[in-house]
Amino acid sequence: VASFGAILMLDDLKANYMLPVHYGAIEYRTDPDYPMFVLKEIIEKRDLESSGSQDSVLYKEKVKILDEGEQFVFKYLE
Repeated sequence: VASFGAILMLDDLKANYMLPVHYGAIEYRTDPDYPMFVLKEIIEKRDLESSGSQDSVLYKEKVKILDEGEQFVFKYLE
């Protein structure tokens, strides 16, 4: 599933945030938001698996799934 690949890419790039876009643009099975649901499940599972370690990455804080019209302002690091 592409959603799992997106999480792996987030890790490989050592990115601070991920903003998934274009989900719902292609109809998967019968629900165009299927990739978003899968991504949320992957995030929950990976957060639960890493919750015990000190250097755990909380994907729910790094992956910003925005509602339609919602904005996210990035902090500029100098």
